[in-house]
Amino acid sequence: MRILLSFILCCCIDILPINNAGSNYVWICTGKSAYSYHNNRDCSGLNRCKASIQKVTIEKAKSMKRTPCNICYK
Repeated sequence: MRILLSFILCCCIDILPINNAGSNYVWICTGKSAYSYHNNRDCSGLNRCKASIQKVTIEKAKSMKRTPCNICYK
């Protein structure tokens, strides 16, 4: 029974929705006036980005003096 349960959990792990909040990656706008990093690529705070949007590590975003977005990190 334990083996069957482990098998089911391993198979289903790829289809479960995962919240990006625990991820080591965030999204940033590369524009010169951008100042936030975002938890979600679809955050409305990124809609105004006129430059490209990149996925970076949270450490890199912080080293660029970026702060958490007021919309997606509420």
